[in-house]
Amino acid sequence: MNAKLFRSVVIAAVISGGWLAGSVTATAGHAKSRAAVGSRRAQVEQHMGKVAQELDLTKAQKQQLKPILQKEAQKLKALRADTSLSRQQKRQKLQQIRQDMVAKVKPILTPEQLDKWQKLRQATHAKPRPDQARPRRSRLP
Repeated sequence: MNAKLFRSVVIAAVISGGWLAGSVTATAGHAKSRAAVGSRRAQVEQHMGKVAQELDLTKAQKQQLKPILQKEAQKLKALRADTSLSRQQKRQKLQQIRQDMVAKVKPILTPEQLDKWQKLRQATHAKPRPDQARPRRSRLP
């Protein structure tokens, strides 16, 4: 085999190997992201079940709340995907979405349930999420 042909075969093998390794890595990454989405969805459902249990929601209340919460989830997903808004605009829109949701949920809950729900929300929002924790930067030079 002459040197030119040998070099072409080696280059083709390296390119094929790189392409194959990249596609396997991409497939593994895609599977991980699907698993993460499924895991996140399971976490949300588990949290919602826990909240429903703590508030002692009736079956009718759950049925009334489900479309409200689904609609909020759709709005939040669209908000996260919207790249045209600044961070401040997104924050303002997020607050508006949450205020609208609260206004729709209030008439469904009893006063006791509403009080418990607001306390649960405050406790949840007060805790830092582990995936968003950032190390503090030292102010020293």
